[in-house]
Amino acid sequence: MIDHIKSELHRKYYSELYNMGFWLSQMLISCRFQGNPCQETDFEYFHDYNYGNCFRFNNASNIREVKNSGWRNGLRLELSTGDLDQQFFSIKSGMRIVVHNQSIVPFIDEEGIDVSAGFQTNIAIKKTIINRLSSPYSDCVEDYSTEQNLEKNEMFKYLKDFFYMGNYTQKYCLKACLQKFIIASCGCYDFKFPTPVSSSGFIPCVTDGEMECLENIETSFHSGTEASDCNKNCSLECNQVLYETAISSAKYPSSWYTDLLKNYSSYSDKVNYTGYSELQQTILMININFDDMMYTFISQSPVMTVEELIAYIGGNFGLFIGTSLLTMVEFAELVLNLISKAAMTIKCGKKSENKVEEMAKNQSLKVEASAENPS
Repeated sequence: MIDHIKSELHRKYYSELYNMGFWLSQMLISCRFQGNPCQETDFEYFHDYNYGNCFRFNNASNIREVKNSGWRNGLRLELSTGDLDQQFFSIKSGMRIVVHNQSIVPFIDEEGIDVSAGFQTNIAIKKTIINRLSSPYSDCVEDYSTEQNLEKNEMFKYLKDFFYMGNYTQKYCLKACLQKFIIASCGCYDFKFPTPVSSSGFIPCVTDGEMECLENIETSFHSGTEASDCNKNCSLECNQVLYETAISSAKYPSSWYTDLLKNYSSYSDKVNYTGYSELQQTILMININFDDMMYTFISQSPVMTVEELIAYIGGNFGLFIGTSLLTMVEFAELVLNLISKAAMTIKCGKKSENKVEEMAKNQSLKVEASAENPS
């Protein structure tokens, strides 16, 4: 039912969804980063199919570095989810939080954390960096946009021409591959998956016939060979940054803190206070910080390089046969010298034989000449 409502909203009111959703100015009660106040202008807007208006802090164009661990050195947000009568088109009350690397496009529905109203939620994160070896050790993708990759992989060329992905991720590639199948089958794209750039010329699915085409498209995709083809074309990325989260929570706000909030202008402008019980259903606090300043680095390296392989072979020859690679080269040189000398001997022998035959012939001619002219 909810999915059907979302589809209808995107179909009929896509250009008006921003105004229909909550704005950051309506949600943000207070914001502090590393103890310093932060403003609405520190957030970047983007739209998500499932969650509507979303706002990104610490985006790629304005990266802020964390100096220390602990909740006092992270991001603290106090947010309002709106009055109880404003929480329509939703089966839950709260927010969705995603911690991700700035260089990738997040998928909030799959990667996010639900944060409930009426609670202070603490999210402690640990960073893990993974570097995988590319070809010939694996088929992971380091840079999908190189000429070599674009020539050998049609999907990479499709991504470069029609989508804005940022850094390559396997998850984005797989979803874009499904979107490609939808466009080919229905003649339009589905809002639920990565949206093609406006210059691509593709249109969204809005008519009754197009929406009917979308109903069973994923079943058709996974029942055929297209899904396995996408898995072959969308390899894992070579470089990956992951964030492990540890979550704790407590009731928020307390009755004492509620009395303080009543006199806070930013609170009174955004929250219609009708009672403590109603207040707990409409506001929340979030603390996001590093658990410590250490991070995990996982890097692949070859078990044996070409140089190590040659040294290994030479060492085994020396151990089991009593020879080394240098000895083998000298032996090969000796064989070549013997072959060369043998070839020269055969050539000289042929020349000597020809010379003897010529001398014998000359001698015979001389004897015959003497017999014809006796003195």
